[in-house]
Amino acid sequence: MNQIILSGNLGKDAEERSAEFWVTSLATTRKYTNKKTGEQVEQTDWHNLNLGGFFKNVIPYLKKGTKVLVTGEQRHTEKDGKYFHFVTVDKLELLGSKQDTENTPRTAQTKTQPAPTIATPPAEQENDDLPF
Repeated sequence: MNQIILSGNLGKDAEERSAEFWVTSLATTRKYTNKKTGEQVEQTDWHNLNLGGFFKNVIPYLKKGTKVLVTGEQRHTEKDGKYFHFVTVDKLELLGSKQDTENTPRTAQTKTQPAPTIATPPAEQENDDLPF
């Protein structure tokens, strides 16, 4: 199974490359302590994202700095002896903008919203004399 899950901020607005195909980049940051120096280190990795047509409705919201969670497949292609890595996105969740996370207290970011309700037709009642 080839699956990758990433959370980070978009590095640029999503741009259309062809009909029903968009690209953008995602920055993921990790912090760790250098064991030799004891210094706190922050490292940012960049990931190229490929988005298919089923993301058409969310493309207007994919702006630079927007925090997202993506799930997809890590892939690569070779061109002129160089390898280019990218993620073909299967799922995308908008988590907010960079501006939201910088200006909002941490507790306010975890607001829960009620789950959407799905209307279903009422079940037909059968009048069986069964006890179950």
